Amino acid sequence: SPALIRCESPTPRAGCLPSTARRAMGAALLRTAALASAAMMVGSFDGQSLRGGVPAAGSSLDRGVGARLGGGAVVRDDSTQASGTATDAGAHDPRPLWPFDVALARAFAAFTQASYCGPDQRLLSWTCEPCDDVGFQVVLGSVRFVEHSEFFEPKSTFIYAARVAKVGNRRAMPSLDHGGACMLAFRGTVTVTNWLRDVQVWARPLRFPWCEGCRVEAGFLTVLQRVLPRLLLALEDLGCLPEGRRSAGDNSTSSLFITGHSLGAAVATLAMCVLDEAGYQVRLSYNFESPRVGNQAFASVFSKVFSRQIPVYRVTHWRDPVVHLPLRRMFLYSYVHVNDEVFFDRDGMWHLCPRQEDPHCAGRFRLLGTIFSEKQHCASPLASQGSICECPIPALTSLPAAILL
Repeated sequence: SPALIRCESPTPRAGCLPSTARRAMGAALLRTAALASAAMMVGSFDGQSLRGGVPAAGSSLDRGVGARLGGGAVVRDDSTQASGTATDAGAHDPRPLWPFDVALARAFAAFTQASYCGPDQRLLSWTCEPCDDVGFQVVLGSVRFVEHSEFFEPKSTFIYAARVAKVGNRRAMPSLDHGGACMLAFRGTVTVTNWLRDVQVWARPLRFPWCEGCRVEAGFLTVLQRVLPRLLLALEDLGCLPEGRRSAGDNSTSSLFITGHSLGAAVATLAMCVLDEAGYQVRLSYNFESPRVGNQAFASVFSKVFSRQIPVYRVTHWRDPVVHLPLRRMFLYSYVHVNDEVFFDRDGMWHLCPRQEDPHCAGRFRLLGTIFSEKQHCASPLASQGSICECPIPALTSLPAAILL
C-alpha cells in the first residue's frame, strides 16, 4: 500500500506540525479566544431583524416549531442502550420530513472520517461499512479527491467525493433514487494554513439575492471560493449535474449528500448554499462540531431554505469548545449557529434542539467552561474508534495513530 499523505507521517510535509504542536496550538487559540470573550462580550446577544420578508428568529414560524416540541429539547432516552453508545430509537419525532437517524449519522460520520485520510489511494476501494445498515454503498471506481493549495501547503483543502447508490432490499436514505447521489465530505483543520483561515473571523457579505444582509466568516468563505472550481469539475466528472443540465437516461444525478467536521463543517454549510443556488439538490446533511458560520440573517435564511425543507443536522458533542467559536460578538461582527442541532451528552444520549443557540444543547456551556476539553472536539459516539478525526482505514504499521484537532 502507498504511504499515507498526511501530517501524521514520520516525515511531515511542508505546512504540517507534529501532532503535539497542533494540539498545543489549538489549546492556545481556544484559551486566547476565551480571554478575549471577557473583554468583547457585552450583555446577551439579542439577534438582528431580517430584511426582505424573511422571518427572523422568534417569529411565528419558529414558535410553531417550538410548540410541536413542547417548548424544549427532545431527549431520546426511552430506549435501552449500552454504555457509551448512541440511542437508536426514541420518542415521537416532530420533524415533518426525515427524523434524525443514528444509523444515518454513523454513515455520514464514516465519510467525515474518510476525509481525514487525505488522498490515500486505499480510499478508492473503501466501502463504508456503516453504510450497509442504511442500504447504500459507494459506487466502485467513483471516488475523487478534491484538493486545493493555500500558501506553502499544497493540499490545504481536501474534499472526499464519490457516487453512492442503493444496494439490496435494505431501507435506503431519503430521496436516493435510481441515479443515486454524490457524497461530499469536507475535511477539518489539519495544517497550519487551515488554522490561518480559522482565525480570519471578520465577516464578509454573502452575495445572494435571496440572502439580503447575510454575512459569513471570511476564512470559511475564502476556503470554499478557492476550492469551488475544482469541486464543480469533480462533480461533473462523477455525473453529478445541476438539475437543468441533466438528460433523460444519462445516469446523472443532481442529488447531493454533504458532511464535514469542524472547519469542514463550516465550509460544507456554505457549500450547501452555493450548490443549491447552482441547481443541485441537497438532499441530506449531517455536519459535525461546526463553528458558527454567519450572522443572524444568514442563520435564519439558512434555516428557512434548508432546515425546514431538507433534513440538515448540526451534530455537537458535550463540552466541545469549537462550537462556541467565533464568539457571538466579535468586535463589529456577530455570529449565530444554524439549525437544527443534535447534541450528544457525555452518556451518549442525543437531544434535538431546533432553536438557534438553544440552551438545552451545547449552549448549556459557556466557552470558558470548555477550553480545557479540546479532546471533545474529535470524540464522538458515532465514529469508529470513538474519534471522528481518525481515518477509518487501519493505519499502516509504520505510522502512528492520528491525533488531530
